[in-house]
Amino acid sequence: MRVAVTDPSGAVVVDAQVLVSDESHGTQRAASSEDDGGYTLQGLDPGLYRLEVTKPGFEA
Repeated sequence: MRVAVTDPSGAVVVDAQVLVSDESHGTQRAASSEDDGGYTLQGLDPGLYRLEVTKPGFEA
């Protein structure tokens, strides 16, 4: 599944850092958003994850 990082106005955010954490197993996967704001994280097993998206100049 491919999704995109957008700001509150709907504009794409390029080079945002995306971090997905599976706290029950202590694993993490990371990606960066591309020119279209999209990012892909492959190989995630079903479960509950914490998603953090950060970029300098944007609020968390």
